[in-house]
Amino acid sequence: GLPRLFFDEVLAESAAVSAHVWKACIAALRSEELPANLAPVVAPTRLIWGDRDPFVPRSDQSELLARLP
Repeated sequence: GLPRLFFDEVLAESAAVSAHVWKACIAALRSEELPANLAPVVAPTRLIWGDRDPFVPRSDQSELLARLP
C-alpha cells in the first residue's frame, strides 16, 4: 500500500479543492474523447489501468496503446 504520510498529504491536497472543481474535472474526464493524432507524443509513455477503474475503460487503454507511436 501507500505510505501513510503520502496518503495523508494527497487527502489534504484533494480536500483543498472545491467540490465544483472536482465535479467539473470528473465531467471533463468522462466526456473527453481520445485525441485524433497521437503522433506528436514522443516521450516514453506508461499507461496504468486497473480492473476496477471507474473512469477509463480497458478498451480506451487498448486503443491508446495501439495509437501511440
